[in-house]
Amino acid sequence: MSTENFLLLKVVLSSNDGVIGHCQFKRIDREKSRASIGRILINPEKRGHGYGLQLINEMKNYTKLNLKLKKLDLRVFDFNHPAIGCYRKAGFIEIGINDNHIPEFKENWRSLSMECIP
Repeated sequence: MSTENFLLLKVVLSSNDGVIGHCQFKRIDREKSRASIGRILINPEKRGHGYGLQLINEMKNYTKLNLKLKKLDLRVFDFNHPAIGCYRKAGFIEIGINDNHIPEFKENWRSLSMECIP
């Protein structure tokens, strides 16, 4: 039987402790040796400076060294081109396309499923 866990982390700059964003691991499954990235939020004032890629790489390292898991996955909306590019640079590959109904907008949005080995 698998277990479901969440881990929410705050990301700070080491030089001045300014918060640059937040990230979340979800569906941490030790039996299957995998976890999902839930949300990555970068302060709009800090975007475009490489923090997203640095954050993803740190999440991969944390997955491998601290959680001791062998696979990390995520979903990203297909129109979020900056995020998709960042995930690809970090070594994520696309493994599928999903249709998602967004009730607030009464629309269907597509998302890409991506995964990597940390």
